[in-house]
Parts: sequence; C-alpha cells; structure tokens
Amino acid sequence: MVSHTLGLDVSPEVPKLPTEKKQHQTQMVLAGHEEWVTGVAVIPGTCLLVTCSQDKSLRLWDLNKGQQVGEPLLGHDSPVWAVAASPDGRWIVSGAQDGRILVWDVGTRKRVPVSFQGHWRSPISDIVFAPDSETFASASYDHTVRVWLRETGETVQVLELDPPPPSTLLYSVSYSPDGSKLVAGYIMHMQQLVVWNAASGEEILKIRSCCRAAFTADGLRLVSTDGTGVRISDASTGVLINQLDTHNSGTPILPAIAPNDTKFATTLQEESIQFFDLNTLKPIGGPLEHPMGVSCMAISQDGQLIATGCRDNLVRIWSVPETKSEKKSRKHANKVPFLLTYTAHTLTISDLQDTRHAGPSLLTRTIPRRPFRAALPHGFFDGVSPRFQSSSNALLSVSPGRIYVSAPPS
Repeated sequence: MVSHTLGLDVSPEVPKLPTEKKQHQTQMVLAGHEEWVTGVAVIPGTCLLVTCSQDKSLRLWDLNKGQQVGEPLLGHDSPVWAVAASPDGRWIVSGAQDGRILVWDVGTRKRVPVSFQGHWRSPISDIVFAPDSETFASASYDHTVRVWLRETGETVQVLELDPPPPSTLLYSVSYSPDGSKLVAGYIMHMQQLVVWNAASGEEILKIRSCCRAAFTADGLRLVSTDGTGVRISDASTGVLINQLDTHNSGTPILPAIAPNDTKFATTLQEESIQFFDLNTLKPIGGPLEHPMGVSCMAISQDGQLIATGCRDNLVRIWSVPETKSEKKSRKHANKVPFLLTYTAHTLTISDLQDTRHAGPSLLTRTIPRRPFRAALPHGFFDGVSPRFQSSSNALLSVSPGRIYVSAPPS
C-alpha cells in the first residue's frame, strides 16, 4: 500500500472554549508517590488503578476504598515513564527512562522474570498492550516501535521510519481496537503521526502536525493532539474531520476518550482538563483544575470516572460529566424496575422464583443493573493498610476468595 502524507490545512469552524468557571470536585485523592506521577492506567475488569512515577515505582490503588494496595512495585532503577494494563486485567507492563521494560502479574503483584532487550538504554516514552494481552508495543527515543511477546520477551516486530526524521523523538504509540493497526507519534523538530499495519509492518499513512493519538472505540477515528489543540481524523485515510484549538502551550497529553465514543478529555492549560463532545466539540461540564501540571489521565472501563496524574505527586479521581443524551438515558433507566444482584449473576425477581437458575443463595444489595467486575485472586488484599478513604459510595461484596465491586446508584 502506498503511504500518504497528509497535512492539516483544512480549517473548519473552531468551537469556542468554555467560559463557565464551575469546577468539578475530586471524588478522591491518592497520595503515596514521592515524585510526580508520569503514567496512569485502569486495570480492566477490576476496581484497580496502576500508576508510575519519577520516583522509580509503580503503585496499585483500590478505587473502591481509595487506598493503595500493598507495597509499591519496585524493580526499576530509573524514573518510570510509561505504564499499561492488559485487556484481560492480568498483566501490567512498565517502561523506564533507562530503556528497561518490566512486566508484572496483577494477581501476585510480583515482577515476571522475563527480560526485554532491544531499546538499549533509550528512554521508553510510551507503552501499550495489544487487544490479545499476549503482545505489547513500546515507543522509544531510539526512533523505533518494538512489538514484544509478553511471555518470552521476544521481539516480533520493529517499526521505524527510514531514515528517521531529523531531530525528532518517538513520543507515543497506540493500537487500534482490533489490533490491526499501530499509530506512533513523533515530536520536536517535526510533529507527525505514522500508522502501520500491525501484522506486516507496512506503513499505511502519515498525518502531519500531531504527536500523540488514540483510536476511538469503533476504530474509525483518530483523536490526536500537538499540545495546542485536538484533531479528529479518519483512521483509514487520515482526512481531517474536525479540530479544536485549545491554545495550550504545555506538554502534549494524550486525550482520554470515553469507552462509548461520546466524549473525550484534553488539557486546556497544563493545570486544567476539560471534557468535550466527540461529535460537536462542545464543552461538557466545567474544568477539572489542578494545582500543578497534569502529566497523564485515563478513563475507567465503565466511563464513569477519570484518573489524572499530576506533578504535585498526587493522583486524583473525578466523576466524568454526562452528555445531554446520557442524562436522558439515565433518567429513563431509573424508571426501569430494579434488579437483584448476587455474586456473578444478575437476576430479576422472576428469576429468583425460577428453580432452573442455580447459584449462590446470598443476595447482596438491591441496585440498578451495572457492569460487573472480575473476581480478584484469593489473598490479593492481604497486608493492605488504609491510607485514604473514598468519598464514593461504591458497593463492595465479599465472598470467600472473591471480591466484587459495583458502582453506586445514580
């Protein structure tokens, strides 16, 4: 396939930035890192969050309790710049300033004894798991994206521009939802995105003037930033669909896209985050203000919370504002007859009267239907000491060897 280079010379009408000063309030603040937080990732299927920091550590957090889980994950000898969680919720991968990559078992909170050699002391700028949870990709200042086998440490793909752009740094990497494409971003002298076929390594297209990008959940669009605004492009052709100028002169932070593709969050200034409608680019809610620069952010799997990492060493958890259509849907859902939930099943009242439904007899609270979280291994929270209590009223159900978390009623 012929590679295409596309410039952002299209100039659609630029939406106005929000003028309202009403600010969101944090749901909880997580303290523990001793230097600024550089990366954050939600662990799918659990109530857990993982963060990395300049203090060379990773930390796991229980979002239901608002506290750190166990001791910090130690093993890096230099600041940790990137972290990602596998889609199956079992693994964490982290990349550091010295080029070292480590994989961690979520269930045991232990480092996996596998070596990943290839970037040769060049800083890892970004890291991401493939949808299969068996492979992951890392971006490095050595101008390469490497695809690794998680289990063996083998490099299965090396992607790079030949020759590499002069005076540039490879800054980011993301997979498409189906794992068929990889997009990487370059920064410094010339900002551009490069999209590759993940299987063949064939270059598909280039998009100028952006350095960080992520695919929407449907895989049809790329949401990218250069630090001064957000561009939404067609993921197949690179054609610009829409753009938002935020006039932010800070470090480009990857926009966080809601799982249902209705909205995204981006930085307005280094200390402020704002949600926008993905289709209309109209602002949603007020800004999320921080005392210092925001370095990273991630939205929860259910789209209800956003975690932000800050240069004040703290992690903040915020509620995600709803679009007008989501508010209408929620009001309609509240009129639906309630359901009873127990363990890993969701039953209606009629189900409980049907003897064909087998399962545990202990019922938990009566709550609206919500996505269920995966069970965590026995003994996972052994030795955990509380640090901060959440202001959330999330529900925690415990049975022998299993923990289930449900969101609170709206």
